[in-house]
Amino acid sequence: MGLFGRKPDKDDPELAVARAEAEGELRAGWQLVGDDREGFLIRGDATDRQIRLNVWAAGAEGPDGEIEIGIACDKAGAYLALAERLRRDLDESASWAPPVEHAEPL
Repeated sequence: MGLFGRKPDKDDPELAVARAEAEGELRAGWQLVGDDREGFLIRGDATDRQIRLNVWAAGAEGPDGEIEIGIACDKAGAYLALAERLRRDLDESASWAPPVEHAEPL
């Protein structure tokens, strides 16, 4: 088990498939540049309620410095979103609402 109970990447077959899908969509001269996680803790002003949410991003860079990014609530999903973006099957959006099953009320 990895840090904070997450399994290491090498042990995650869904991630391997998603990363391979993104790699398969790379155009000539493009490369994957990695991924990152951001954790959010949303605190209510009027209550003691809190909501925790983790969001992952995966990116690719082209030969002239252009970039594409996929964002999702899990690492494999971020690579799948990146693959969709590279295929032009996913439109850019300045905002989105994640599926609520990924949010954890505390």
